[in-house]
Amino acid sequence: MKETKVGTQIWTKENLSLTKFLNGDDIPLVTNSDEWSALGKSKKPACAYLSYDEKNGKKYGLLYNYYAITDKRGLAPEGWSIPTCEDWEQLIKELGGENKAGIALKKKKAWEEDECSDSSGFSVIPSCHHDEYGNDNTIMMTACFWTSSKEGKNDADYVMIGSYSGEATIRVRGRAAGFSVRCVKNI
Repeated sequence: MKETKVGTQIWTKENLSLTKFLNGDDIPLVTNSDEWSALGKSKKPACAYLSYDEKNGKKYGLLYNYYAITDKRGLAPEGWSIPTCEDWEQLIKELGGENKAGIALKKKKAWEEDECSDSSGFSVIPSCHHDEYGNDNTIMMTACFWTSSKEGKNDADYVMIGSYSGEATIRVRGRAAGFSVRCVKNI
């Protein structure tokens, strides 16, 4: 697994693309929006390729719902964790705060704007997401990453990095949405 060090943290350099939990059980690999929506409504784990097209897996990894990243069978590889909101906050602070961290996180020439330095080695590309109903947001202007932190009964925190901005912000979304995942090394 490729990794990059930012401050005292070590992060995966690519979006997760695992189809099995740590114990070897399959994560349901969804192939359409109806399946995605049904699994989310029943609070069951799911993963999918962007646009439900396996060809997108190599470049973008997989999108996971929150139920997959917090499943007791484990999604993060041995020695790694799904980052908490606090892990992301530490990363963002290390890279200059919410208004500037996005520049250091974005891979050069992968975004439509010039303000991408990838000085962190994080190499974020615009990978978009699925909404709670399994619909694609394929505008290719954002990258969204789950945190393992919950908000209330039905929501969770995620990090959004958008185009034409240096921002990397923590937001809240329903747990049935599909976002990318990066892992942080257990130190």
